[in-house]
Amino acid sequence: MKPNILFLVLDALPAKICFESSPDSKTPHIKKLMNNGISFKQTISCGDETPISFASMFTSKFPFNAGIRPSLWKYKLKSENYIQILKKHGYKTYATLPKMSAWKEIFSDLKIDYYISHTDRLFNGLGEKVIKKIKDDKSKEPWFYLVHLMDSHKPIYYPKEFDSDKFGIDDYERMISYVDSWIGKFLENIDIEKTLIILCSDHGDYVRRITNKGKTTSFEYKTFANPTKKIKKITPSILEPTITKLLLKIRTLITNVKLMKIGRELTPFEKRALTGARTYTNHFLFDELIHVPLIISGLGLEKNKEINEMVGLIDIFPTICDIINVNDTIMNKDGKSLLPLIKNKNFQERPIYSETSLNLKNSEEGGYGIRTSKYKFFTSSSQKNKKIHLYDLQNDPLEEINLAKSHTDIVQVMEKLLKDLRNSVKNENEKEFIKRKIAKKRKNLLSDLKLNDYE
Repeated sequence: MKPNILFLVLDALPAKICFESSPDSKTPHIKKLMNNGISFKQTISCGDETPISFASMFTSKFPFNAGIRPSLWKYKLKSENYIQILKKHGYKTYATLPKMSAWKEIFSDLKIDYYISHTDRLFNGLGEKVIKKIKDDKSKEPWFYLVHLMDSHKPIYYPKEFDSDKFGIDDYERMISYVDSWIGKFLENIDIEKTLIILCSDHGDYVRRITNKGKTTSFEYKTFANPTKKIKKITPSILEPTITKLLLKIRTLITNVKLMKIGRELTPFEKRALTGARTYTNHFLFDELIHVPLIISGLGLEKNKEINEMVGLIDIFPTICDIINVNDTIMNKDGKSLLPLIKNKNFQERPIYSETSLNLKNSEEGGYGIRTSKYKFFTSSSQKNKKIHLYDLQNDPLEEINLAKSHTDIVQVMEKLLKDLRNSVKNENEKEFIKRKIAKKRKNLLSDLKLNDYE
């Protein structure tokens, strides 16, 4: 019997919140998963927003290879995804997902229970629905259950019982502590030794806080939760970008008042964190947005193992297939199994490609680039105003010093890496397309001649 698979995606969760959280944040159940499995400390997402990340994750392909993106929240896949592979091997596949038009294209054959992301939360019924689903699935083994939770996504909501210093230094940490408590409830209903558990995030986010003279000042606003919730509920979807812009401007005004009290100039990292938003200003591929947690746990895997080599979310499903001994039939994938890395065998690092979502402030402005364990290179997609960024991640992990102008030789190397990566995949796609086209013509011809038996 194949093992069951629980796939937990905590939306908009930066890696450091899992792996470098303050001692005040209470995340014992995430730590339990780490203690019972493998933590990948340098995992990179292919995008800073959900559709891009999911499309790449579930096809093991970089975004330009995974699908066609006609608009912000739509993503049409070009090829087979791993849900289809699991179904072919006898898995019953289910999901609990926030309502989003992209899912219709990415998961066309997945049984999905939808919820409203800004109103349905773990503490007001969603958590119990997930637990019920886990219990019901026990009679339908083996199962694959994808749970994508928006409770870790801003705006900040959490129950009153978590509004205490013992659950974190600010509202953001308390929200994560609350989410962790529900992960514990899920694990209570699972045999961790017989279930493969994946915990990751689709992308990161800016965490708005400053430490100044030993004191931490938070710029996260739980008070925005209720009005945002009510506004989102009554706002037509076509007006949501406008409402989002207005709320961000109000938040910026409050932020500026707090900054005056700090009384010093912000570092580039602090300024980015406090004034940035994934779909508004500072719209680029800094690690806060694409460096995400990845924990693979349970099923008797090696316990409490940390891996610091750079990997990608695109590597998850090739790894799952390897662990559960399922034939991986995805053609021209960019990801690869991490099982050799887990078993301390040779593993060659390769650059991970990422791209941004569309910019709400300027729809023509976006970004794309590549990351290695040493360097980060990205540029704007605008042809009129090309902005080039290069950061030495080993000596400048906060990405505060742009080396693009002073290290043009490295820029040229990274540009060539990026160009070769895109061209090689494009060429492979063209070869595969021609191969399939010839096969289809041959099949049609054989059918016309009634020679199918000789195929």
